[in-house]
Amino acid sequence: MLLFKNYLSCGILLLAFNLQMSNVAHSQTVPISLSPSKLEMIVGEEQPLWATTNPPGQSVTWTSSDASKVSVEGSYGNAKIIAKAAGTVNVNATFNGQTSSCIVTIYDVFSKEGVTINGVTWATRNVNAPGTFAEKGSDAGMLYQWNRRIGWSSTKPLTSSPSGHSWNSSNPMGTT
Repeated sequence: MLLFKNYLSCGILLLAFNLQMSNVAHSQTVPISLSPSKLEMIVGEEQPLWATTNPPGQSVTWTSSDASKVSVEGSYGNAKIIAKAAGTVNVNATFNGQTSSCIVTIYDVFSKEGVTINGVTWATRNVNAPGTFAEKGSDAGMLYQWNRRIGWSSTKPLTSSPSGHSWNSSNPMGTT
């Protein structure tokens, strides 16, 4: 009877071991994943993107489904993506024959000169010189007095555009 119990215990242990090994075989890990898996960006913006490989630290091939809208620079586990034009693009990372994608939605909020809210037009970019906007939305541009056409450099405060002007301290007129 004791021998039968030992065989039964061994049989139960072997069955449990086989079930455990079967679960390990079926729960294979994904060779590559991206973080984040979705991004929203503005034209001109740069964002990082990370790939996790299994095994870790492997070389990754990065691609964009539309390089005219998003460019991607990177190797191994990290990349820099640069939004160039409005639209939706997949940024792909490929490792060991497997590809993982990040869906990138790009908005072009700076293509218009202004946005009208409740009848007031607001500039979407900083003003670079009288009558022109800064190239990028992140550029500082010039500083202006209310309702004046004289700009002051944000990097050289005593420099005006057009040059040769001094700060106007009179009351502004009009509503432009």
